[in-house]
Amino acid sequence: MSLFCIGIDHNTASLSQRENVYHNRDEIVHKVRTIAEDVSVLFTCNRVELYAYMHDEDIAQKIIAQLVYSVPALGQYGYTITNNKQVVTHMIRLAAGLLSQVVGEKQIYDQLESWVDQSVPLGRVHDIWKTVLEHAAIIRVKSGLYRAVYDIADYIIDDIAKKRITIGKKEIMIVGTGTIARLFAEKKDPRANLYFASRKKHARSRQLANMSGGKAILLDDLSQYLSHVDAVISASACPHYVLKKHTVDEVSVKRNKELFIYDIALPRNVEPTVETISGVSLKNLDDIGTVSKKSGAVAEALRAAEKMIKDEVDSSIRGVRNYAFTGRHKTK
Repeated sequence: MSLFCIGIDHNTASLSQRENVYHNRDEIVHKVRTIAEDVSVLFTCNRVELYAYMHDEDIAQKIIAQLVYSVPALGQYGYTITNNKQVVTHMIRLAAGLLSQVVGEKQIYDQLESWVDQSVPLGRVHDIWKTVLEHAAIIRVKSGLYRAVYDIADYIIDDIAKKRITIGKKEIMIVGTGTIARLFAEKKDPRANLYFASRKKHARSRQLANMSGGKAILLDDLSQYLSHVDAVISASACPHYVLKKHTVDEVSVKRNKELFIYDIALPRNVEPTVETISGVSLKNLDDIGTVSKKSGAVAEALRAAEKMIKDEVDSSIRGVRNYAFTGRHKTK
């Protein structure tokens, strides 16, 4: 078999470059599907990857050339993995959270599982991913990663807690009601009072507020709360800017402390020029960079997971290869 991956991620492409690709995702999927049949296209905040399966390696090389030509961004600042063992290793490391921006986080596994369940068409790539997810789940359990949780919510709350802005609990507004907002709600971190802002899904923001002991607010009341909160975390699925420069400008003159804004959405939620406002600190996904714990239980689990992949990847490859050839998938 010939299994290959072409992609870009937060290590090879800037936020602006990933954003441009994301905006063209429908066109990319259409182009890819006209070139190759058994292909899956993955879009996340930090990566765009194409996975394809071919019976013939020569045909695979021609398809790769066509895909790179069809989606120039992949050729300009992407990567191509064509060795079967390296591709499957990449897939397992990705699903285990070892390639995430916050290394070891579980959200990418959940995202991949949902993506695979909803994937169309249901070809060999889809079924190889099912096998990979089984291996990744085992690795997360055996290494202890499933217990030693550290994610983007932990990182941001830790970062805000270091700021000398408020004595006592930090006042944090979260824009959006999706997976990221839920992460913060589930933490119930004693260092923070949370406000969940939404425009349409107010029932969900109330649910998150009840879960965390916080408060649900309407996005239309944003300015009122911006005047006193310590930080804003924006992770909305909106395709346009939720927080614009003129809004923050108007509020900043009423504040007597610095405002910290974390825009962790793709496409971005916060107008980039907000960072030019005095008294405002803006961080986006690129500014956060790769976060990896160097000590403690998380670090130990990460080392164990890496060693497990290295030691056991050959048997994992055999399982994937056997399925790819026979079409039989071992169920749990």
